[in-house]
Amino acid sequence: MKTSSILRDSLCESIIDMVKIQAEENGDEIAVYTKKDSINYRELIERASIIAGYMKTIGIKKGDFVILEAVSDISYVLTYLAIQIVGAISSPVERGVQLEKLEYEISLVGAVYYFSRNDNRIKSAPTMHYDELLAEANDWNLPLEYERPLLSDIREVIFTTGTTGKSKATLHSTLNIETNTVNTVKGIGINSSDIVLIPLPLNHSFGMRVLRAVFSVGGAVVLQSGAVFSSAIIENIRKFNCTAMASVSATMESVI
Repeated sequence: MKTSSILRDSLCESIIDMVKIQAEENGDEIAVYTKKDSINYRELIERASIIAGYMKTIGIKKGDFVILEAVSDISYVLTYLAIQIVGAISSPVERGVQLEKLEYEISLVGAVYYFSRNDNRIKSAPTMHYDELLAEANDWNLPLEYERPLLSDIREVIFTTGTTGKSKATLHSTLNIETNTVNTVKGIGINSSDIVLIPLPLNHSFGMRVLRAVFSVGGAVVLQSGAVFSSAIIENIRKFNCTAMASVSATMESVI
């Protein structure tokens, strides 16, 4: 019997359900653009499933906390989705996180693995570079079948910035994420024709909620590493014909 939800007519239970529906109905539509690459919805779910299969072979299982470096790259999105397919709990940290802070956050949640774009090796958890992860997964080529989570299952951790002390781990359930996504879609008015520029860190709730909201309606996101340079923002808007941008007020002031 399907778990009931007041949001059932708006969205599926999880981000993976959302992406799978888009892959089935609009598989050739681009889901993610970056400066160098792009990926459509069909490729997104197929590749994430293969990465999830490899994750299972290295011992990652449902309920495990997995730390991943939030870089504005397709490899990050694939890894994030793969963690969700396994049933583990994605725990993104900022790009270039200091090792002392990283070690603390790993110990805070008891993370079993750390995936990143850098070559740092840490003491408290096994580590793997995204390129190595994707290559190993392709070699194994064992897609993992997705099991839908309960609405109460913890699916994600967002770490606070720690500006008033040490970072804290905020836990988000399937229903938390679903509700958050619905609010974002309805509040902003995102639709399938939108191409949304996200020059935001993807370890923060704002960037991730916009990413999920766009996926839920079958739009496309353009990932940009940071919003420091307004010229890069303008270039991406023109290059990809962006219809919207997620930003903070300081970014808008810089662009203007």
